[in-house]
Amino acid sequence: MPKLCYGAKAPYLRFNSLNEFYEALGFLCNDLRHNVEFQWEYNENSGAWGNEGRIHFFACSNGELYNPMPIALENKLTRGRWNILARINCNEYIKELAQNFGFEVNPDKPGNLTTRSPQGLIPPENAEEFIPNEYLNDFYRGFNM
Repeated sequence: MPKLCYGAKAPYLRFNSLNEFYEALGFLCNDLRHNVEFQWEYNENSGAWGNEGRIHFFACSNGELYNPMPIALENKLTRGRWNILARINCNEYIKELAQNFGFEVNPDKPGNLTTRSPQGLIPPENAEEFIPNEYLNDFYRGFNM
């Protein structure tokens, strides 16, 4: 069962309920509707305090961030850089997505520890298979936001 709070320090990625967790997961799994990128950055060897799992949010068709967006994600957003409007930094949550919800390495962005190029992740094509039946409506609500 997923947790409701992720992160090593505040502000945490906090979900008020499992319904909210699965709604956010649905939102993140709709890569046709939302221009979102998941990646694992190998920062540890460059003097940073550690590697970093990130979710990057790029502009939607009107040049703005997505609205509506699940509140837990919105509350954790920080400012992006360059063409990234906003991002979420949360190693623990990225690990949860990879270990328990079928997110896998993007073959177009495998990453490289030596060169420190980030590894991309992609949501599973069959994301519904990872969702308990009682939360499918929440997942679809987020997916269709």
